[in-house]
Amino acid sequence: SAPQSPPEVVIEVHVTILDLGEFPPNRVDVYGPSGFKFLLSCFAPGQEDILEEYFVSCRERWSIWNGNYLSGAVMMTVNGGIPKSILPVTVKLLVQTPAQTPLTNSWYVRALERDGVLGWGMQRYGFPIRPMDVDIAYAASASTRAPLFLALRVRVPLPYGGHIHLAAPRLYQLYCPVTKVLHGPFKPDCTQDDPILTGCYGLPSPGDPNPPWGLPLCDPLHEVLLTFPKQEGFQEESEAADPNNLLVQPEDIYAMLVGDSIFLSLDVQVPEETPSPRIENVFRVRLMDESKLTLDGKLNEFGGEVRDMPRVEGFKLWWTRAMPDAIITVAVEFTFNTTIPRELEDPEQRLQVIQIMAPEGLKMAVRRPKDVMHLAPSSNLAVTVWNWTGTMPRGLWFGLDEKKNVTGRFHYAFPVLLPGQEELPYNNLWRVHICADSPFCTVELLSVPMPGFFFGEEPTEQLSQEAFDALMGSHAMCQAHPALLAILPSLLS
Repeated sequence: SAPQSPPEVVIEVHVTILDLGEFPPNRVDVYGPSGFKFLLSCFAPGQEDILEEYFVSCRERWSIWNGNYLSGAVMMTVNGGIPKSILPVTVKLLVQTPAQTPLTNSWYVRALERDGVLGWGMQRYGFPIRPMDVDIAYAASASTRAPLFLALRVRVPLPYGGHIHLAAPRLYQLYCPVTKVLHGPFKPDCTQDDPILTGCYGLPSPGDPNPPWGLPLCDPLHEVLLTFPKQEGFQEESEAADPNNLLVQPEDIYAMLVGDSIFLSLDVQVPEETPSPRIENVFRVRLMDESKLTLDGKLNEFGGEVRDMPRVEGFKLWWTRAMPDAIITVAVEFTFNTTIPRELEDPEQRLQVIQIMAPEGLKMAVRRPKDVMHLAPSSNLAVTVWNWTGTMPRGLWFGLDEKKNVTGRFHYAFPVLLPGQEELPYNNLWRVHICADSPFCTVELLSVPMPGFFFGEEPTEQLSQEAFDALMGSHAMCQAHPALLAILPSLLS
């Protein structure tokens, strides 16, 4: 077992030996699954003193098990071996975890003496690799520069001077600085010039006129290092609170404590096409201390499929005063900047539905058709119906006329029920899904994230005069056919 098992981190593994057979062995071997690697000196701190009466040393050794080359911990015993009277005994070993849980996740133990193997055992299902809680969202529109949102919650404290290493798929480009911190301690420093950023070492860049055959292309700007230095004025505040410097609080040492979260954005350049094979389309996030040793991470956050169409821009979110447990009005606006001719669409990927998805904890408070208000009466975007259902309370669906070209501006307002004071999610993102089906959007053409709001926050942009008049009722209209409003609930029943 292991108390913690993040990816590519040195952890303690607790091995409990229940029985070693009739004869005391002079050596006990422990082998982990493929991808695990024991340290050269593999006893955890303090174990040599605790086990000195039974074990002399622990060293790494590689061996073949079932055709697999595995790293093992070889523990030599004292002269008399391990007496049965002390069993069961638990040994704590140091091992580095792989990036993800192996398909064959079995651990092996064998006991030996001079003449050979005395016995062996196997734990068929070991502990899984448990990555940290990370959410990455961006609009995967081909050859565009878009905001990328990174949200994560830490499971180990991050000291001042610590880092977040973010690596995108190798054909992406990330840009410093961090454009905005929507939630978290403060804006971290951002660099793309650090010795640890070696993801492209030895690989040709996309601009190489004569790249070596067989090697994947790699953009050196696909990774960034975010650093959390101690802020100016922090020392003065600490000394004012404790002039004798007698008390050291966790906040004096750590930029983020266990359970803290951060939600930030920076720009990303999306490539022309989706990286392939799928394992290449992966974002990797590592939490590092001030010495750049990995503390935690998630190394398999898959990116979205890059899309040429549809082309959308100008995403805006507007809301009325946000208070806990209140129903407020939220408006979503964006524009199709390229007309989509219906006759040129792939029949299997016809744009039919625009889905608005609220963050976790928020619910659409729509009860009747006129609760959803069209704020752009002059737009040519042909929305024929909107739907909602209590089965999926975070969603709102807008159906488009399949006989008319897709063009113009989407701008609708609707009521939303907010959660309690401490219930807003840390990864507070609204999402606009442009789909070829509903309600589950199994054929997604594009997904665009929009940063949400927190209690007391005011919208950064105001409504246009046309939108304000429509919201106040001078142009309010309902384009939905009453008979169609029951379509979605009937599909889900």
